[in-house]
Amino acid sequence: MAHHYAIEVGRIPMSEALWKAGAGWRGYAGSVAVTIACTTLAWAMMSHFELSNLIMVYMLGVVVTAVRWGRGPSVLASVLAVAGFDFFFVPPYFTFAVADTQYVVTFAVMLVVGLVISQLTAQLRHQAQVTAEARLHVEAERLRNSLLSAISHDLRTPLAAIVGASSSLMEEDAALTPEARRALGRDVLESSRRMSELVDKVLDMARLQSGVIQLKREWFPLEEIVGSALAQLKGRLQYHPVSVDLPPELPWVSADARMLEQVLVNLIENAVKYTPAGTPLQVNAMLGDGQVSVEVADRGAGIAPGSEERIFEKFYRGREEGTEGGVGLGLAICRLVVEAHGGMISASNRQGGGARFSLTLPLAGQPPHVERELDD
Repeated sequence: MAHHYAIEVGRIPMSEALWKAGAGWRGYAGSVAVTIACTTLAWAMMSHFELSNLIMVYMLGVVVTAVRWGRGPSVLASVLAVAGFDFFFVPPYFTFAVADTQYVVTFAVMLVVGLVISQLTAQLRHQAQVTAEARLHVEAERLRNSLLSAISHDLRTPLAAIVGASSSLMEEDAALTPEARRALGRDVLESSRRMSELVDKVLDMARLQSGVIQLKREWFPLEEIVGSALAQLKGRLQYHPVSVDLPPELPWVSADARMLEQVLVNLIENAVKYTPAGTPLQVNAMLGDGQVSVEVADRGAGIAPGSEERIFEKFYRGREEGTEGGVGLGLAICRLVVEAHGGMISASNRQGGGARFSLTLPLAGQPPHVERELDD
């Protein structure tokens, strides 16, 4: 087991302390840079505007500094603004001497206003950060509760089936026919498969969002990816006739074949889950302007109006109850994978009933040249 150690300053690791120190120095350096920029702008405006307008330029610089770097750098910007205004724009020029004592009041007011602006802006910035952190905490708690609720709900059914079937198989005095034993074995296998899929989807979502999974792009013919996805679902498609329409002129796509195949598997599984047995499914592809589109369509109940975007959110399910469970991650994973490929995915209702899921992938780069075999 690997162990990671960190030298600590107080309770903060050394690397974090150094990063914060660097960020602080960058803020003070930024305040100096902003003051220099304000002085340059005010110098260009000097012949066309009165001194009171030039003060506003420096005040704007204080606001920018406070919003960008916080209280400390903005206080420094306030002091530098007074010094710069005195040195460059108040006679005698290029000296900190003051010929007219009324400018002392101007400097004092300018400094006080700058400090007040710094304080107020820094407080607003801090409040915005606190609000954002609170919102993130609430969202994380909501997602955690949703995940726990979904997993506990959808694990309960296959676990109960496994426990019941295995208990029947373990009973020594149970007079089970070979057919009954095979049926119980199928129940155990099917329930185990559903649990495995559930865990895989949760892990895939975690890896995609954390950036652990990196695309392994290679050139593949699209029909190969579609065929592999359909072959993987052969057992589940036995009650759904599937029509496939792939034009022969489709170019190869640069993609992570395994992940793109999983997208199609999720879309087709979703169609199977929410359509009655015997209804047809369609998988179509078409070539557009610099992109290739793939559609998975069904003749089920369709998508509830207004939820065309929500169905791609984590833990959202089109139906709260159904014969098959799910944590509502399949379509969310599809969107993450497609967008990682630079594409888009959308959902809509079909005329005459049913849902249509469309994904588009950009065609970029030059695929390898493949010689076609000619018949003798």
